[in-house]
Amino acid sequence: MGVQVLGLIVLCAWGSGVTWLGLSFIRLWIPVRSTEEEEDMGLDISYHGVMAAYQEHEFISYEDQYGEVDEKEGKT
Repeated sequence: MGVQVLGLIVLCAWGSGVTWLGLSFIRLWIPVRSTEEEEDMGLDISYHGVMAAYQEHEFISYEDQYGEVDEKEGKT
């Protein structure tokens, strides 16, 4: 039983370390986190250009990544 617990601890440590190194390496070229502006706007709008959830307001204006204001009229 002790060998199995030790193996579990080693595997968890190894997996965490490899994941951290991989994400650190990827972060050099691609941002891993969204910007604060994208979070405030909503990630569904900033990444996909559509609203994922129904909103009570029929027309919702938002600023896209190019600084233009668009009115969402239920179109995708």
